[in-house]
Amino acid sequence: GLKRALAEEAAGDDPESKKPRKDSEDLARMLAHGVARVLQTRQKEGKGPLPLEQLEEAFKAQWGVAFDLGQANETDPLVFFRKWPRLVEVIEVNGGTKLQLPSKKPGLPASPIPHEEAPQSKAEALALASQGLEAMRELAKKQQELIRQQEAVVQYLQSLQ
Repeated sequence: GLKRALAEEAAGDDPESKKPRKDSEDLARMLAHGVARVLQTRQKEGKGPLPLEQLEEAFKAQWGVAFDLGQANETDPLVFFRKWPRLVEVIEVNGGTKLQLPSKKPGLPASPIPHEEAPQSKAEALALASQGLEAMRELAKKQQELIRQQEAVVQYLQSLQ
């Protein structure tokens, strides 16, 4: 109780002092996800990587709010984006810095569903998974029937010998 609270306060671990840090971490995550969505929109529109100098304009156009690194306790966009490699990739093209969605990592299969057909909600994803499962069950039934037919042919051929 009190001893622990006093020890935490003395150590600088006051829960209230953690709150701003947690808020800035949440804002950083939301900001990175927001930029990733901007990049997804560009990709759907067939546009290439986003020049860093156009980020603020593109972000505001999509979200209606300013891209403010200060809210995430950051000052350098390159340092910030390198903390989120699964969401945003920083690339150098012809001497300019651009942002794009991360390229597929070697060894990982591409999504079996084209991006424009990817589910947009959990309900859609569950429905799609259910359809896929049903299709797999049908294939398994057909495969079992083929095996039965092959076994019958083998038995018939053996009976001829």
